[in-house]
Amino acid sequence: MRTVLVNADDLSLEAMTPIQTILRKTEDLKGAKRKLSWACAAMR
Repeated sequence: MRTVLVNADDLSLEAMTPIQTILRKTEDLKGAKRKLSWACAAMR
């Protein structure tokens, strides 16, 4: 754990970008699901 804590600053900068992209993708998926649910509700 000590090595992780020591390298946390270096790792966080590299790890933040993939985490942010994953979060954006999940948000896009949530938005798509909402749009689909709205479309289904409109069809009814």
